[in-house]
Amino acid sequence: MIRTFIARSCDRDTGYWAPAAEAERIEKARYALLQEARR
Repeated sequence: MIRTFIARSCDRDTGYWAPAAEAERIEKARYALLQEARR
């Protein structure tokens, strides 16, 4: 288990990433849904 943790902490493959513009679009949509749910 410890070996796996060490190996994964050194892994350079970060998995999923998104451009800043896409992250902004996603966050704005999420915020709009939260505002709508509060009404």
